[in-house]
Amino acid sequence: MQKQYILRLSDTERRELLEVVRKFKGTNEKVRRAQILLDVNSG
Repeated sequence: MQKQYILRLSDTERRELLEVVRKFKGTNEKVRRAQILLDVNSG
C-alpha cells in the first residue's frame, strides 16, 4: 500500500518554491524537490 501525505503550503512557502522553480535557483536536486512539493500541494 502506497503512503499518502497531506501537504498544505502557506502562500509564502508556495511563492518561495515557485521562485526556485522559475529561476532554477539552486541545485538541480533543490529545483526538483520544489517541483514535487508544488505538485503534491496542488493535487
